[in-house]
Amino acid sequence: MLCLKAMLIALCLPRVLTIKFTSKSDYYDIGIADLTGVTSFTFDVKTCEAIALYLCGVNIYFECVLTYSWILRNDVTDLYIGYPSDPISQNTPNILDCGSFRAFWISWDKGYIQLGAGRDIGKETILMHSIDHTATSDVKVLEVRAGVNGSAEWDITPSNQTRRKAFFRKHPFCDPIAEILANLTTHDKEHCAHECLSNLRCNSFNIDQSPEEGTGLYRCQLKATYLGVPHPQASALPVDRWEMIYN
Repeated sequence: MLCLKAMLIALCLPRVLTIKFTSKSDYYDIGIADLTGVTSFTFDVKTCEAIALYLCGVNIYFECVLTYSWILRNDVTDLYIGYPSDPISQNTPNILDCGSFRAFWISWDKGYIQLGAGRDIGKETILMHSIDHTATSDVKVLEVRAGVNGSAEWDITPSNQTRRKAFFRKHPFCDPIAEILANLTTHDKEHCAHECLSNLRCNSFNIDQSPEEGTGLYRCQLKATYLGVPHPQASALPVDRWEMIYN
């Protein structure tokens, strides 16, 4: 009877699923975890380079619309909240490791967003900042990426589970609030995508569909797109969409 009770209890307990994968610097890994209705998650990561984690709000045509952004490096960790996006920074020497996994947690609840070490949420806090307590509902999905020319191995344990997709690059069909990071000209459309990928703050870009007459150059605009009211019209710049999807 005790054995039967134990089996029934085990069947009724929620399953904790860990998502294991490797991210490369030339991809964004989006839809990693469904964060709807939760306010924290844990992750283990092994990397020599910087990593970025984007906590996104509404997704418009696959676009990660930023609510919070974390960029972890072996010297400084930066947190970006909404728009405008001046970083909140904390010195973090040797926070990442090439040879072994490091455990972390992130939470956004009770008026604070926090990053901590280990798997015990609320302990060993590395960086904490106050937020609007109503903003917890603005987080819907997690997107991650590795630093330029690097890779990262991840074990992420969300409360919810969702399928994983990877996109080479995306663009918004309508414009939430966006910070313009750079305006460039290039002979090659793919160069615009790689410029965005080399900037850990860039999560969208616009590129002309055809080059300017006389110069043969494409206009390229790098952006950090934040949660906001979508613009009623598409971006002024015609854009091409780059994507590579796998489950």
